[in-house]
Amino acid sequence: MKIYHTALLIPLIIASVFLSGCNKKKPDSETSRYDGYPVSLYGVSLDKTPERVAVLSPSLAEIIADMGYDAYLIGRSEECDYPESVAALPAAGSVLLPDMDVIIGWKPDLLLTQKEPSDSIKELLNQNKIAFMVVPPAKTYDELPNVYQTIGKIFAGSDAGTTKGRAHMDSLDFALTEITEKAETDTERRLYKAVYVTDSFGHVATGDTVIHKIITAAGAVNAAESSVEWTVDADVLKTVEIIFCPETLVDKVKNMSGFKNSPAVANKKIFGLNDAAVERQSMRMCQAALEMSKAIYPELYATTTPAETSQTSAATTTTGA
Repeated sequence: MKIYHTALLIPLIIASVFLSGCNKKKPDSETSRYDGYPVSLYGVSLDKTPERVAVLSPSLAEIIADMGYDAYLIGRSEECDYPESVAALPAAGSVLLPDMDVIIGWKPDLLLTQKEPSDSIKELLNQNKIAFMVVPPAKTYDELPNVYQTIGKIFAGSDAGTTKGRAHMDSLDFALTEITEKAETDTERRLYKAVYVTDSFGHVATGDTVIHKIITAAGAVNAAESSVEWTVDADVLKTVEIIFCPETLVDKVKNMSGFKNSPAVANKKIFGLNDAAVERQSMRMCQAALEMSKAIYPELYATTTPAETSQTSAATTTTGA
């Protein structure tokens, strides 16, 4: 099946996922119990929907908003800056250094994070009877459904939450498949070797990462597919034909010793992306995959409809020429 309107379809898919939960209002106290409660997750037992939730993870904040549960959020860490409904919330310090006085003052029913709090923070939370849950990020794409289902279970109970999480994952899968099928319409294409460099130390998204899926969905081969734990042999880096990285790292990456003699540097095929769209495990990943695909196969996107042109992408591409 050939798909020619991927850039138009992806925003619509994201919107449909978001709207599927947006009409859900905070339940009154009399109706706060849903099928599937109580539910136990990561050592925390919930007997109803938590109505006052603080979040200290930008990925979790985006997923919560994607699934339509952002009405339950009362506060965030400074890094939680997307979408607008989350960014508008009051902030209490950073992920690593949260302002506990502010958080305690919020009196949340639940604090969500992806990093294990320090012992001193745990003690303060326990003293103030604030439940907290550490929801680990997915290490691989195959682990991502568990994150989405966990968020669903928190806000809708075991049964409805599992269903919502699965539906959310299906929407992400569909959006990524649309991008891949768009790339496959190029019958003359060849699979380029690409990598995503995540930081100034040269760490690369290897085959055991969620970002690996984004690269392959864009229609490329992840040159680091056979490597693990963000570390790649120098001989592999020399063969890379396309490099993706955060926008702020373009100049640094092209001067890294591992890439200096690569075709990517020689041909000025270094593209800066919105790192939040790539690295946060939300629906914005499909927008990042689309930007990668556009960089790899620009001829496929040379002709766009007015509707496609008007769409604002969350992932901005900048060449390192």
